[in-house]
Formats: sequence, structure tokens, C-alpha cells
Amino acid sequence: MRGVLWAATAVAVSWLAPCAVLAQTSDISEIARADRPPSLDGSPTMEEWEAASVLPTTMYAPSFGGQPADSTVIRVMYDASAIYLGGWFYAEPSDIRIHSLQRDRWSGDDAFAIYIDAFNDNSNSKWFGVTPAGTRFDQLVSDDGATLNGNWDGFWDAATSVTEEGWFAEVRIPLSTLGVRPGSDGDAVIGLTVTRRASKRGERVTFPAIDPAFAFRQPSVAADVRLRDVRGRRALWVSPFVAADATRNWTLAESGPHAVSEDQHASIGGDVKWSLGNGLVLDVAINPDFAQAEADDQQVNLDRFPLFFPEKRRFFQESSGLFDFQTGDGGRLFHSRRIGLSDDGVPIQVDGGIRLTGRLDAVEVGVLSMQTDAGGGGGSENFSVLRLRSRVFNDYSTAGVILSSRLGGASDRVDLGLDASIRLRGDDYLVARAATSLGDDMAGASAGDRSTVSATLERRVQRGWAYRVDGVYQGGDFDPAAGFVRRRDFAGGGAELRHVFRPDDNPRIQSWYPRIAYTAFHRNDGGGVQSSLAEAGIYWQTVEGGTGNLRLRRVEEGVLTPFRVGGALIGEGEYREVEFAARFAAPFGHALRGVFNVGGGGYFGGSRLFVDLAPTWTASRHLELGIRWNASRLRLAERVRSLNLLQLRSRIALNAHASVDLLGQYNSTRRRLDLNLRGRYNFSEGTDLWIVLDGGARTDLLDPRFDEPLPRSTGSALIVKFTRTIGM
Repeated sequence: MRGVLWAATAVAVSWLAPCAVLAQTSDISEIARADRPPSLDGSPTMEEWEAASVLPTTMYAPSFGGQPADSTVIRVMYDASAIYLGGWFYAEPSDIRIHSLQRDRWSGDDAFAIYIDAFNDNSNSKWFGVTPAGTRFDQLVSDDGATLNGNWDGFWDAATSVTEEGWFAEVRIPLSTLGVRPGSDGDAVIGLTVTRRASKRGERVTFPAIDPAFAFRQPSVAADVRLRDVRGRRALWVSPFVAADATRNWTLAESGPHAVSEDQHASIGGDVKWSLGNGLVLDVAINPDFAQAEADDQQVNLDRFPLFFPEKRRFFQESSGLFDFQTGDGGRLFHSRRIGLSDDGVPIQVDGGIRLTGRLDAVEVGVLSMQTDAGGGGGSENFSVLRLRSRVFNDYSTAGVILSSRLGGASDRVDLGLDASIRLRGDDYLVARAATSLGDDMAGASAGDRSTVSATLERRVQRGWAYRVDGVYQGGDFDPAAGFVRRRDFAGGGAELRHVFRPDDNPRIQSWYPRIAYTAFHRNDGGGVQSSLAEAGIYWQTVEGGTGNLRLRRVEEGVLTPFRVGGALIGEGEYREVEFAARFAAPFGHALRGVFNVGGGGYFGGSRLFVDLAPTWTASRHLELGIRWNASRLRLAERVRSLNLLQLRSRIALNAHASVDLLGQYNSTRRRLDLNLRGRYNFSEGTDLWIVLDGGARTDLLDPRFDEPLPRSTGSALIVKFTRTIGM
């Protein structure tokens, strides 16, 4: 472990010295300023857009620099309050694919997408997309395109139309939504990328011209664009809400009849978003309600380590990538999902909180503080996090600090982290992180036991040779109170090597590559291997967008504490197994598409066969049906057990404003069926009516802990919520 870390550090120092003064040398483009904003009716006319700048586009895929089947014209202009884009996407009407009318749902439709790096930091951007049907989707992009957050929603507008000539779009994105930060002269330089996706042929064109060795969504490959005289405007949005719910729950008694309780509750609250100018945005949440948050996709745990569930509540999405400080093996120093949930997953009322994000001079700033009500037998708690990050050495490198705290609970806890992502030369990066936990309950722990440190050296390309070498140490007492830790008390490292081929003259294969990787985690007390994984495989992507891979893996697990999987006891011991897996995914632009993942091999001294089948059928632009079946057949101690997770999902969109999502999930390990229905009517951007129904039913009513059968229902809740945003 020490050898891996010392090697990575030595390489970093030797490469960093000649690159410390590396600077971005690309030209800054000037775009037209609008005399008056366009009408935004989805039918751009030359009269309105004649003065706008035309963005030259280049085919990105399937053949870089090739000739697209249909012509594309994209124009852009801006004024003191917004950026405007118009798109003329010529095509035969039969070639235009429209699969969905749902907000935030891209189902392989044709699309016009805009990526704006408002701080021009080459790491973070906001992604805005619109389809021919006028369906909008938006995401946050962070870590130079490595992390996407589709749960974010911004304030912006788009309109489209479809004719015999093709489809056309007009987009307005407020500068306050972007957080553009002008300098003292009132000018700002941003990163801009635009793309058109023609799904039928798998074609994508981009501005600027982007080599497919890089992902088109990477902020570091965007064009630098100057906006003149856009001094910050202090925009204010107020989003009050009213909500009412009715719940019905069962209380399980050790003896005697199980009792049912019913409750009705009404609440008011709201959010305030204040764009302070100069790139700073203040958000205030008062008595927040997260009823409309999408239900979690359930998982089946086939190992002894806890499962990670992402944050889906809207308030926590803005600048979430800034607070994403990863620790060893998928851990997080701060995970906002811990706010408003007890340690055993019981919801706790959140009274309110604030978030301040943006940039002060060269420093990116993030502050979040939330107060929860007393719950779960504990007192009121405060969760806070401070994040600072600044560009160092060159335009593609950053260093930062994060301070997280959880106060008022069983013990006060503070966690501190330092990190850096350094572009050494070309496409080679060094990422280093260190963190430690401080608290009343850690007074006897040594600095090493309550800390973690990691380093990764990698080449980030999508063509040619790419590699990764990393090492990590994590003490047994490292336990961020507002974070997530998957495994504890270990040291390890790994390496990955691949070579990506992009045969431009192949009519079917867009890219393919062989890959080998090895990762091992060892116990710090010298007790042997926790886990190790050696993998070799071949991966490919078709011109139409389908993907696939074949993988051979050797797994080693050292179990010190027995645990159960599906009722089977996995005993203490050393396990060495080999397994094979294959994965195929149909092109996303097809009406019938999906993922098929199958494999099998050794499993903790026995064997496992698994299948993960997830087809989706777009019956029309109004209806999408999906099913996922995740099944494992385990043979352990001469017994066969089947673990099943079945999901049924339907998405219904009457039009671009009214939609219904229905998700049913059956999990054999939980022996229950769960249902989540979310109905939404979007009157206008920021004004919504939500109707949410949650319920569950047990599939096994017998439990030896109780004298009588369990009730069939696990409880139900009906929630109605109306929110209105004022001041957009």
C-alpha cells in the first residue's frame, strides 16, 4: 500500500514541475448581443434571429468529421438577462423520433442540448435539453463530465415545432439560473457546447468540434465565449407550497391484536432562491416537504457491506457535485441523504435550512446548513457543511477543503477533508484526498485510525491508451457522522488498463476496447484480504448506440463475521471464486430497448447464476412501459435459494404538462410489494400540482415473533401538494 502511494506521489511531483505554468490557450469567441429577445414560440424566423451568431457544427458520431444526413443551423445571442439559442434541425418527418412527453425524461428522442460552464472552470456545467415535442430535461455535470445529476431542475424556457422540413427550437436560459459571474468590467467568459442528436441514425453534431477521444459533455472541451456587460442581477424566486396528507399505519404488538392508526396532516412552507449577483445564489427552505421525490429503486444486497442510495430530493441538488467528496470504496464524507432520516431509515421532520453556492473571486464556495426536528428518541440536530475549492497551477486543476458537522445528537461530530485534482500534462491527472473525523466519542482514537487518505493517477481519454492506478488507506474509527462508509479499517489499491479503438470506417462498431483491472483491500491489522477482484473483458459500442461487454472475474473474499443472504448463512472463511458475465444493451433510440445482463460462477463456497433483464417499450409518446427482473439463484450448503427483485414501471404523459409515474416493486428478501404513484400537472415552470400515493403489502403474513398473522398492509399515504414559484 505505501509503495503504491509513494509511486503515485513521485510520478506526480516529477510531472507537475514542468506543467505548473500550463495555461489554457484556446481563443475566446465573441457572440452577438440581442437588440430584443425572440418571441420564443418554437418557430424561429430569420427576422428575429438574423443578427444572432451562427455556430459551426461538426459530426461527432458515428464518424468524426463526416457528413451528416441532414443539415443543422444553430444560432446564439444574449442580452443582460439571458442567453438565447435557436435551432433549425432539418429532417424528413418520418425520421424524427419522439418517444416521450415527460419532463426530465429522455427516451432516445431526437434532441437539442446545451452545456454551459458558467464559471469556465473546466469541471462543472449545467445541461439543458429539449426534444421535438418540447419536452425538457436538465442535469448538473461535475468532475469534468464524470458525474451527472438528473434530479436537478433549473428555471428556463424552450419551445419547439415540427413541420414537413424538420423540427425547430428556441431556448431561453436566464443568466441567474446559470450563475454567471461577470468581472469588474461587467464581462464574463463562459464555456459553451451545443449538440444535435438524430436518434434514427445515431448521429450527433457538436459545437465546437470535439474529438471523440473526449466525451462531448466534458466542460474542459467547451468553447470559451465572452458575454459583455452582463453585470449581475439580483433575481428573486419565492416558491410557497401547501400540502395535505392522510396516512394509515399498523403498529405491530408482541401479543394481542395489531393496532392501526390513521392521521391527517396539513402543512405550509416554501423555498426562496435569491441570486445575489456575481455568481452567488442563496437558497432558504422553510418547513420543506419532499413528498414528490422519486421513490428509490430497491436493491438486493448480495454482500456484507451496506448499499448506497442516491439523493433524490430537489432542494439538495443545486451544486451537489461541489459537496461530493468521495472516500475509499465508494464512501462519501458528506451525504445529504443522512439529513431527515434516522440511522434505521425512519423519516425525521426537517424544520428548514439554507444553502449558499457560487464563486468569490477564484474560490468556489458552498455552504449548507439544515435543522431537523427531534425524532427517533433523539434531540434536534444540525447538519452543516462548508466547501471551498479553487483553481491551482493551471485551468484544469483544483484544490479544496470541506468541513462537515453533525451537532446535537448522541455526540457532536466534525469531519474535515482536503482534496486536489491536478492535471499533470495532456490528459493525465492526479487526484488525492485526505479526511479525518473529530468528535467527543473519538477522544481515544489515534489520528490514523480516524482518518482516510487516497490517491489516483489516471488518463482520461476515450481513444487510445487509458489507465488508472490508485491506493487508499482507511482507519477503523473513520466514521463521518453525516456521510456514508461502505467498508472499514482497510488499505488497498488497484490498477486498470484499456485501449480504446474507434474504427471510423466501420459501419457497425463505433468503438471497442479490451480492459484489465485489479483491486484489492487488506485489513489494517494484518488479518488478510477483505476483498479482491481481478477482471478481464472486452467492451464495445455500436454506431446506433447499443453497448455490450464480456467479462471474466476472479473474486476473493475474507469473511470474519458471518452474515446472511436470503436466509442463508455465509460463514467465516476465505473464499476464492471465478465468474463470467455478459451484458448487452439495445440502442436507446429504439422504441423497444433494454439491458440484458447474465452470468454465473462461484459464490462464497457455492455457486450463483444471475440475470438482470430490463426491457422498456415506448408504445407512443404518451405511454412508456418498463419491467426489470433481477434474479439470483444461489446454491449454498446444498440448498438452492432464489432471490428476486421485480419492478414494473409505467410513465403516462397526456401532454407536456400532465404526467403520471407508477412504480411497483416486489422484493423477495423483504417479502413485500411496494407501490408509488406520482401524478404531476405543470401549470408553468415552477408551478405544479402533485398527487402522490404510497403503499405496501406483505407477501408473507407469518412471523414467529408474533402471536397472530401480520396485517397484509404495511401502511399507506396519500399526499396532495401545490407549489407556485413567483418572480421568475
